[in-house]
Amino acid sequence: MSQLHADCLNEIFEYLDNNKNTLYSCLLVNHLWSAVSVRILWRSIRNYRTLIICLPNKSKKILFENGISILTSKPLLFNYVTFCKSVSFHEIDINIERLLKKQQSISIQSSKDNITQEIFRFLMSQIISLRKLIITEFTPENKDMKFSFRHMKPFRYGNPTVPPLKTPKFSPENIMKILTELRDRMLNNLSEFYCYSDTYPEFFYRLSQICHTIQTLKISLTTENISKELIDLISVQKNLKNLYMLQLRYEVGLNDLLTRIPNTLINFTYHGINIKLTSLLVNTNLSNLQELKLYCNNYDLRIFNYNMVFDRFKNSDDSECHEKSLSNLNNNLSTNILNEFLENNGRNLKKFHINKYGYERSICTYCKNIRILKTNLTNNELDVLRNFFKAFPFLESIRICYHDLKFNEKFLFEDVVKYSPKNFHKLKLYYYNYNERAKSSLVPEELELFLASWKSRVPQKPLSLVITGYHTFIENDGNMKVIEKYTELGTIKLVKKPIDNLYKYDGIVLDQLSNRY
Repeated sequence: MSQLHADCLNEIFEYLDNNKNTLYSCLLVNHLWSAVSVRILWRSIRNYRTLIICLPNKSKKILFENGISILTSKPLLFNYVTFCKSVSFHEIDINIERLLKKQQSISIQSSKDNITQEIFRFLMSQIISLRKLIITEFTPENKDMKFSFRHMKPFRYGNPTVPPLKTPKFSPENIMKILTELRDRMLNNLSEFYCYSDTYPEFFYRLSQICHTIQTLKISLTTENISKELIDLISVQKNLKNLYMLQLRYEVGLNDLLTRIPNTLINFTYHGINIKLTSLLVNTNLSNLQELKLYCNNYDLRIFNYNMVFDRFKNSDDSECHEKSLSNLNNNLSTNILNEFLENNGRNLKKFHINKYGYERSICTYCKNIRILKTNLTNNELDVLRNFFKAFPFLESIRICYHDLKFNEKFLFEDVVKYSPKNFHKLKLYYYNYNERAKSSLVPEELELFLASWKSRVPQKPLSLVITGYHTFIENDGNMKVIEKYTELGTIKLVKKPIDNLYKYDGIVLDQLSNRY
């Protein structure tokens, strides 16, 4: 393999793009392997000390004057910066701040501004063509669609005056200056762009004139109204595949934007606070859509233990306010409008995520090609689960939520064996009950009956059982022995996942509630 041509190695190493450790090992094989793998590794900045060593002497002098000591080193093997295809404002900001803190710079903020400007100026002079430009503080790689819920929780309780998530630490003047210095040739082939809705309209206009190749667009909605320039940028994209929208304000006007989304879209994800999205989707033509995720944050209060919430507020004068909030959790998504949208655009859907009730009939009617279904379906709604199994012949994965103090997975497992379609192979169980008294009553004999029945299914396909949360049946030693037995037989693959960041902040949220109301 060491004799392969560089083009062949490049084709092979492209498959390692998400396996950085292996790529680092390839650097050490020989010069050819190093030259090929380094181009993939450095598509984004890998080492900020190396980046600083790459700087010209004039920039190094400015860094030295601002508290950054630069170690002398041997001449670098490559001009690493020319390989960069991705630039993230926030990533550069936090990494420079870390360097300054390590070196105990006297004035971190003023030093950071000067250093950041020098680094961006150098990047702009060296990078030939950008593929990814990230202006937002949170990105999909950082699971912003979950993490930033923590900042939006106050909105759930009917208080729109709480300020939204703060924008990055860059001053508007610095951002504008950097965006202005981006040359057209760097932006012509941009394929991923993450921005705030209030990122300068002048830049949106300029980008809409020179770049029609964006495939992934993530917008953090920080303004009440969406600028015409941003709408135009979206509408002129010829191959837009993925659109993520994260609502960081209580009210956002989306009418004009949604009707201009190109029909090339395959993946549409929307996280809203006081979501009124479905009332606008009725006029949206997304017939090629394959993945749809609609989340209304108000509804996320359901994951908390209701008794725990009301125990904290039962003596409060505002407990009626919280009870009203809970009773209206489902009112933000219009079921009728969503039904009409699915009728027009649901035939190609393969993945559907939604945290709302009332859509079951329409999804069963119009979305026959669903493979992956993620809902807030609970263990008390097995009749709905059976309808899903019947309606979706290609279904591969579904999620079931457990909220009760006492429960037993026996009946769920029986229905999975009896009614699930032949392609079904992944069952996700989410346990959202934090009460220490919560307990599964599933016994090893019941679990073994389920796994033995699954082993006898035709066609034989291992079941991936994904467990997330607390007080699950696998905490029973006898149940774990049964799972280990059938794991060795190849019947089951157990995956234990930590609970999402979104659900780690219950105590914080409840404290905020008690202090706020």
